[in-house]
Amino acid sequence: DHTWPVVSYATLFKVGSVYEKEGSTGIAHLLEHLTFKGTERYGPKEFFKILESKGATVNAFTQRDTTIYYELISAKHLELVIDMESDRLKNLHFTDADVDAERKIVKEERRLRIESNFFAQQMEELQRLSFPVHPYGQSIIGSMSDLDKLSTSTIQDFFNTYYQPGNIIIVIAGDFNYQQTKLWITKYYGSIAGRKVKPPQIVDEPQQNAEKRIEMIRP
Repeated sequence: DHTWPVVSYATLFKVGSVYEKEGSTGIAHLLEHLTFKGTERYGPKEFFKILESKGATVNAFTQRDTTIYYELISAKHLELVIDMESDRLKNLHFTDADVDAERKIVKEERRLRIESNFFAQQMEELQRLSFPVHPYGQSIIGSMSDLDKLSTSTIQDFFNTYYQPGNIIIVIAGDFNYQQTKLWITKYYGSIAGRKVKPPQIVDEPQQNAEKRIEMIRP
């Protein structure tokens, strides 16, 4: 669509909270935060700083089945976005200090969005009630105790498993040249090894044949 000189670039990783093992809830969302910690080429906060200085909207969010990163930017900067997204896929680096800092931020998000919000607490309990076996019942943001237990090495393993070209879908829309963009994708992503990822072994939710209720009382 060449109506306006703007491009939307979205990277969908086929991993979300349902891929988390028991005791590690919140790892997909915490990793989403850590992906902005930078590489040797683009240091901490530079991902936002560089693109937003060019008028871009930059953000990410974690869901149950996917983690999505996106940029909305002037069409003339599309190659820069492809370069930067491929670079952090290939060269992302985070330390124990980075993990501890982002862990605190995520825990504060939980306090604000869940523990200070009665409606959000109801929705969290509704998920658990609806899916007592299937991981759809798990909280996307994770529990406080699980967030405290997540180690740098565990998060790095999660990244190495799911953050690679064999497990992503890139969606581009707007004012761009299809053939030129394919060349850029090949140039910047072509050297990154990709492989198929086995989906998690998820136990099917048993048939539910009766009404279930829960009563919540808060001050």
